[in-house]
Amino acid sequence: MSAEPIKEKPMCQLSSMTPAQLNAMTKAQLIEATLQDVRKSAAANEYDAKDRLISQVQTTTDAYDALVGTVSMGLTYYGTGEVDVITVVEYDAQGKETQRMVIKHYTDGRQPVVSSFQAGQGQIEP
Repeated sequence: MSAEPIKEKPMCQLSSMTPAQLNAMTKAQLIEATLQDVRKSAAANEYDAKDRLISQVQTTTDAYDALVGTVSMGLTYYGTGEVDVITVVEYDAQGKETQRMVIKHYTDGRQPVVSSFQAGQGQIEP
């Protein structure tokens, strides 16, 4: 596995806001925007013997290096080497699954099928 830093796009860039926009923000909003600007992400990738990506785990931390969330992606392949299933799972800071998406690919020309699940709500129709 290798760790690669990923630059996460912040929700808002304080440096690009006008003085009027900044003045309209509460102290809490300013603090949140400042902390959002310094969130960091890192990814660890795992490859199989054929050098195909089989898993990636991306962790996001805040300005104090506290875990904000994790996204895990797993891939399976057909014997032909084509992607079979991609599973993406999001976890909150406590490690609780919040969302799951499964993308099933086909080799016969059909379009991939996406199934999404929200924690506590079941499947979300595509």
